[in-house]
Amino acid sequence: MRTIPASPTPKTAALKRASGRVLIPKIIRAGAERAKLSPRETDVVALIAQGATWKGAAATLGISIHTLETHMIRIRGKLGASSTPHVLFLIVS
Repeated sequence: MRTIPASPTPKTAALKRASGRVLIPKIIRAGAERAKLSPRETDVVALIAQGATWKGAAATLGISIHTLETHMIRIRGKLGASSTPHVLFLIVS
């Protein structure tokens, strides 16, 4: 069975600059720096924090949902978080 990659939604496509980098609010960037997240992990958190679905975030970043899940597992591990909402709470607080 062949899978068709998801296209970025208009909402998530608007969050990406022409350079290919995701627009990251200052509060997310500061939290990501404190948590020592990689640039890609920061992109993932920024998209999720701005309301993107996992599927939309993966499409915007040009990665599979499995890869996005792996990034989230590593992010939760770095932060000691138990869920995605917990990750977002820790990043912005």
